Amino acid sequence: MMGKLYIIGARIYLPPNACRLLHRIPGTQQRAARLAMSYYNIVAADAENVLPNFARTVQGPTLIGVFFNLMLYGIFLSQAHIYFSNYKSDQRWFKIFIGSLVILETVNSIFAMYYSYDRLVNNFGNMNAQAVSNWAFGISPLTNGIIGMGVQLFFAWRVRVLTTKVWAMVLIAFLSIISCLGAISIFFIAAILVPSPTVAAASFVRPVIIVWLVFSATADTLISTVMVYHLRKHKTGFVSTDDTIDKIIRLTVQTGLITSIWAIVDLGVYLGDPTAHHEIFNLALAKLYTNSLLSSLNARQGWKYNSSADNSGGRSMEAKQHRLGHHPRPSNAVNLAPASIRPEVFVNIESHELRDVALAKHPSDSTIPGDYRSSSDMNKDRQSF
Repeated sequence: MMGKLYIIGARIYLPPNACRLLHRIPGTQQRAARLAMSYYNIVAADAENVLPNFARTVQGPTLIGVFFNLMLYGIFLSQAHIYFSNYKSDQRWFKIFIGSLVILETVNSIFAMYYSYDRLVNNFGNMNAQAVSNWAFGISPLTNGIIGMGVQLFFAWRVRVLTTKVWAMVLIAFLSIISCLGAISIFFIAAILVPSPTVAAASFVRPVIIVWLVFSATADTLISTVMVYHLRKHKTGFVSTDDTIDKIIRLTVQTGLITSIWAIVDLGVYLGDPTAHHEIFNLALAKLYTNSLLSSLNARQGWKYNSSADNSGGRSMEAKQHRLGHHPRPSNAVNLAPASIRPEVFVNIESHELRDVALAKHPSDSTIPGDYRSSSDMNKDRQSF
């Protein structure tokens, strides 16, 4: 059993016999006090030089970003299943494009999980390993850039088809390609930093990340602006058609604003916070792009259903949709669009009945002159009734 001597907040553990011996020596307590004070100062000085908890400031936000990534990945897979189930007659390059996005998103999520496991489990307690990334971390910006560019190029093609504005398509494609090149550059910089973290390479990361996120947000904003302007300009005045256009406008604004605002928030947190809290937003960026794309593609089912329901000639609309390659709404589909008030026509029909009423019994008969009642004209009027 150890004896304890408490002096100025410090603990000195000694055997019981040694404690009794020290108490008998003159001046021992004063010397022990000075020793304890020196030890306390050394511990306090070392505490100031202790490395920060990189598991909390660096790997913790990254782990939260991985959680968001996986949740959005599940939503993406469900939307991909809906697309491949309901749009089997879409063009082949459509299906290849969506399938390649599924592969890229799967790779993105797998390496995000591997990175967190390697830093937090394989290197548990190793603060030096917690402070730096490994090669798997570079897969995230690489796949984010490729996925973002693919989705933005698809929307650029849609802008070209709907608006016939070549300049808009070229500008959107330019912004998305520059953004993708910035993300790919981050991957190679991360590969350089892992074996030899030089100051020059670390200082080069910041402007590249700014270029990546700024160009990406600008492309998303331009896509939404051009689409909304064109659709609002070409409203027809018909209720059913304008309702469908309004739904497309709302979906375009929602999907475009979500990705652009998310990229801007990611950039703002990266510039304003020295820790890795921006990874909460960055690791989920690719999933927002693919979910916005599939939500716009799957929404075509609801638009066609509402348009056919508002048409008075149901068979002609069905035949027209068949010629255009459209698909009827499945019986188990759920209409999430708000019910619109259809115009109604009220017809008020008034009936008039002619009855043979004796003029003598009519309330106004007393006002008829007597010579007229006895005349032949009176008899003719009665016969006419």
